[in-house]
Amino acid sequence: MSSLMEQRFSWHDYVVFATSLVIPLAIGVFFFFYRRRQQSAETFLVGDRSLSVFAVALSMMASTVNAIFIIGLPAEIHYHGTEMTYLVIATAVVVVLGAHVFIPQYQRMKFTSAYEVHRNIHV
Repeated sequence: MSSLMEQRFSWHDYVVFATSLVIPLAIGVFFFFYRRRQQSAETFLVGDRSLSVFAVALSMMASTVNAIFIIGLPAEIHYHGTEMTYLVIATAVVVVLGAHVFIPQYQRMKFTSAYEVHRNIHV
């Protein structure tokens, strides 16, 4: 049985690693050079408010449920017990509250981010 220190990347690992770097880079370069017609910050930040619910939901899910969460949560539960359940419950409550209270309010006020709310209230 080999130890963890003796293991090395094989060519398969390098292909997967390179692919995971090249694909997002290619998408970024494509949109940088060929889709530069975005003129305003609102167009860039909220897509002229024309994005589908599915696209917004996937974006929110990707920003919340990332690899660290998927790998780290089971490890935390293993080491610290079920007290992490409170984190999962709180996250679910906050997501539902945000989706039904705050985001519709931001949409009505035509804000692009929560920071704009703070800036406009304290001016």
